[in-house]
Amino acid sequence: MTDQLPQTMSTTSLPANETERLAALQRYQILDTAPEAAFDRLTALAARLFDLPIALISLVDESRAWFKSAIGFDACEVPREATLCSFAVLMSEPLIVPDTRQDERFACNPLVQSDPGVRFYAGAPLVTPDGFKLGTLCLLDTEPHAHWSPKQQATLVDLAAMVVDELELRLAAQQRAQVNAALLALTQGVATVTGEAFFATLVQHLAQVLDMDYAYIGLVEGDEPQRLRTIVTCAHGQLVDNLQYPLQETPCWEVLAQRKVCCYPRQVQAQFPNAPLLQPLAVESYVAVPFFDSSGTPLGLLGVMDGQPLKQVQLAVSLLTLFAERVVTELERQQTEAALREAHVQLEAALMAGAIYTWRWQIPENRVFVNQAFAHLFGVDPVQAADGLPLERFVQAMHEEDRPRVVAAIHQAVETGEAYVAEYRVHTATGEQRWLVARGRVEYDAAGTPLAFPGALADITDRKQAEAAWRESEKRLRLALESTALGIWDFNPITGSLQWDDQCKAAFGLSPAAAIDYAVFLAGLH
Repeated sequence: MTDQLPQTMSTTSLPANETERLAALQRYQILDTAPEAAFDRLTALAARLFDLPIALISLVDESRAWFKSAIGFDACEVPREATLCSFAVLMSEPLIVPDTRQDERFACNPLVQSDPGVRFYAGAPLVTPDGFKLGTLCLLDTEPHAHWSPKQQATLVDLAAMVVDELELRLAAQQRAQVNAALLALTQGVATVTGEAFFATLVQHLAQVLDMDYAYIGLVEGDEPQRLRTIVTCAHGQLVDNLQYPLQETPCWEVLAQRKVCCYPRQVQAQFPNAPLLQPLAVESYVAVPFFDSSGTPLGLLGVMDGQPLKQVQLAVSLLTLFAERVVTELERQQTEAALREAHVQLEAALMAGAIYTWRWQIPENRVFVNQAFAHLFGVDPVQAADGLPLERFVQAMHEEDRPRVVAAIHQAVETGEAYVAEYRVHTATGEQRWLVARGRVEYDAAGTPLAFPGALADITDRKQAEAAWRESEKRLRLALESTALGIWDFNPITGSLQWDDQCKAAFGLSPAAAIDYAVFLAGLH
């Protein structure tokens, strides 16, 4: 394979994607870590399979080659210009050098010239799933060897792939731990807040956990997703004013159009040169996830941005995806609460207009919750009434003559479960006396313990006044009849029943206790 390496190559040659390659190496967070058995087993296996004294997992950093695992080699790193691995990361196939001192490319290398010196080198690049060559799995000897067969090289490539598999497993474990720790921090941060405070707390914690300059929640404006309006924005750790901007030619547009998370870990401005905010905010990286209503219509997106390339891509994607659902839940909760508030206002208006008063007595806590009309009627602060007041507070507003009877009826309803009906008078805050009729029924748990006593009142003052007026009118009529010695009789032609008052009986010469029927009436006629 040595004939595939350019003859003019020097140790200072760098891969064309060196910046991205170094970023990929940093992504694994493995440099300068302690030895790990999983990697040591692979170098030991390679040395045993090929019967060579030195085996290394070499990671090529910016200025050095650092060894994650080493068999038969004491140093933990060497300068990058001194290692043959810096050549191997330029190749797509194994680099096999049978005798370094016979190869003009390496004959002057300090590791080759030293005594005993590296005479044989075989290295396969460690290629990540996204194509970056981090270093090599290499074998060395102080004696030259024959060129390796294709089968030997294929075995070395497989072992190098196993090293990458271990790197990926290690990275996945790190990412899981990061997600769990970040999820715990975010969950604890937002667990006790709701409403607008939830959104503000969420973006602040997202920016902090992900170490991002910006975090925001934006909602689509109008029926067509033409503009985005942020409802909360965190910039450099602080909540700032919200803004609106057109979606066309922005990464946000791509998020909504593709209906999935979109991540631009670097150079997002180059990909969206006409986006209105990326350049003024000096944004280098961007990731956002859309969220939808129950019908699948896009509501908006949850996103983060930073002035540096995004390092923790998987962590950012995972957290945004998880909490986008939480954003939808909170938006729906707010909409439900708003609808309930509106319904409550409408109900209160209807109750006020119809003079209907509602209560709910939480019996174990002795807290009575009433609507505004009820509170006004009993002269109670509506705010306090909404928070609940003791039952005695309302009993005191009743007419003193009615209290014992009403309290007894309440106790009977609680003890028996029978329907509660009571008529009584109250002294209102304006000094009026009003007649009320109360109806309710106690609620019990499965064990028969009384829990709550809901019910409603109706103002029957007009009815009571009409009844009193009728009784007064009847009394006056009776007095008038008595003063004129006129009697009153009533005859039902269907049943044949006849009723006389005392005056009428006296006119027929009968006593007040005398029985009356139609025959008696006829007998008394001339």
